Parts: sequence; structure tokens; C-alpha cells
Amino acid sequence: MLPPLVHTALQYFWLLMLLFVLGLAAFWRLAAQPRIAADPALRQPLNRLYGGFAFWLSLPFLLMGAGILAGAVDHVLQYLRFDAGNAFVVAFQIFGIALDALFLYWVFLRGGDCLLALHTELVNDRPKFRIAMRALAVVLPPLHIATIAYATVSPHFGQALGA
Repeated sequence: MLPPLVHTALQYFWLLMLLFVLGLAAFWRLAAQPRIAADPALRQPLNRLYGGFAFWLSLPFLLMGAGILAGAVDHVLQYLRFDAGNAFVVAFQIFGIALDALFLYWVFLRGGDCLLALHTELVNDRPKFRIAMRALAVVLPPLHIATIAYATVSPHFGQALGA
């Protein structure tokens, strides 16, 4: 059984993450304004980049929130239990794997790593950033699937936290 404060935090974790994603996109957009003012041609690609980031990374948290608000899922840890057969959990996990695949496609076939390296204000070492983005794109899908597999087969997973 979870303590009430922990349970409440886990119920609204999706909202915190949604606000984080939207806040980060807004921060990046504001940070890019001096570059856009200096080169107005950057406005469209940067708006597309930051808007895409906000849209695609908000969807999993909106799906998570929908399941919790509908009462089908009690808190976020239950989204790791694919074996429960809950429709919201299954949809969340399938969407997560599809998002991983989309990220892999975007980085390798659409030049997303180059786009991020050129237009992200906080990147100092662009070649290392591109390597890190490619490594993340390769590692993320199997890591996601391994996490689902472990959570599904482990009899002790989440029991201490009431998942």
C-alpha cells in the first residue's frame, strides 16, 4: 500500500511531465528568438522543430492522464505492467514503442540529429551531440522493450510500491 502523498504524486506525475515537456519547448522557442531575429529564415524550421517536440512528447502523457482520469489506471507505475491487459496500458506501451521507432526514423533517415545540433541553443559540441542522439535512437527501443519485459515477468516488480 502506498502512502497517501506518494500515491497522489504518482497519480499526477503525468501532469508534471506534460508541463515539463511544454515548458521545455517554450524555453527553447524563447531561447531561439535572438537567432530568429538575426535570420528570419530560421523561424519556420525552428517552429516546426519545437512544435513537433511539444506535440509528440505530450501525447504519451496525455494518454497516461486519460487512463488515470478515467479511473482505468490508478497511478503511473501501473503503466509498466503490460501483462495486466488494461487497454490504456497496452495503448500507452504500443504508442511508446511506436514513438521510439519514429524517433529512430527521424534521427537516421530525416536528419533529425543534424537539425537538433544546428538549432538547439544549448549544444556546444555538435559532433558529440549528433553521436549521442544517434546512440539514444538506437538504444531507446530495445531498452523500452526490455523494461516492459522485466516488469511483466518479474513477480516482485512494483509490489513494494503498490503497482
